[in-house]
This record gives sequence, C-alpha cells and structure tokens, in this order.
Amino acid sequence: MTKSRKAELIVLGVDPGKRNTGLAVLREREILLQEVLELPSDLTQACAILRIVLARHIATYHVTRLAFEEFGWEGHATSVSAATLALTGVIRSCAALVPVLAFRAVRWQTAITGQAPPPIAGRPAGEWKRIILRSVCLHLGLNPEEWGEDEGFHKSDAVGIALYAQGLIKLELAIDHSERR
Repeated sequence: MTKSRKAELIVLGVDPGKRNTGLAVLREREILLQEVLELPSDLTQACAILRIVLARHIATYHVTRLAFEEFGWEGHATSVSAATLALTGVIRSCAALVPVLAFRAVRWQTAITGQAPPPIAGRPAGEWKRIILRSVCLHLGLNPEEWGEDEGFHKSDAVGIALYAQGLIKLELAIDHSERR
C-alpha cells in the first residue's frame, strides 16, 4: 500500500498598490516567483490585468492559497481610494479559484520582524521596509545584499505576506492534527 503524498502548501502573496503590485509565490522556503506588476492608470485595465495575472499564477504554480495585504492600518485613520477598493475586489474574487486570506499590514509585519511597526506619521518608511526585507531574508536563509532591485519594497512585502500565511496555515494544520488524536 502506498502512502498518499501530502498536498504541497504553495502560497501566492500579493502586496497590492494602485500603480505597482508585488507578487510572490512561495513553496515552503523556496521562492518560485517574485515580481512587481506595473499597472496602468486606467482602473478598468488595471483590474483586468491583475485578474488575468493572478489566475495565470494560480494555475501555473498550482497555488493552494492566496494571501494579500488588506488596506488600512490598525489604530490609524487611512483613506482608501476607489482604485484600492477595486483592486482588493479583484484579489478577493480569486476565492473562486483558491482560498483567499487577508492580513492587515501591522499583523504580518510584526510577526515577520518580531517588532511592532513605528507609527505612520513621521516614520522613515525606507528604514522600516529595509527591516522587513532583512527579516524576510533571515527567515528564508537569503542574503539581503543579494536580494536585487526592489523599488518600493513590493517584492519583499509580497514574500513576507506569503511567509506569514504559510506559518499560520501550518499552525492551523498542526492544531487540527493534534485535536484528531
């Protein structure tokens, strides 16, 4: 009798933005894809392109979960544009293809870095984003100096989101397994 092979956990992490959206596909500690999708200013075109690219990556990489950064910052007032809401809607619509998980930035960033993000007002964004990049690299055994170009840190954020989702899913599976014993 052969043992059935455990399904692989492959997560597509999405760091959405009105102009640039970070995408990363992670299988365990292996980055299968990391890219920044440059979206056109026309919202209808941007949504169509994002929908096509997400569906293609889900199919190509046999993605089992999609995780994205939900807009808004806990404890801080934020404004969400119509474009942001439309892109979030496109991402959420992928639930027809795979389970979709949404995380607030403060949650996944705190888990990945081990420290709470500084307040938005007056925060040196580049410095905080470099901390996130170094933490992502540490978790994956990579050298941050060899990370390459990541203007806006969309790629490292997408990988961080996927990494956080993997950790939560593995924890949930472990709890389910122990409860069945």
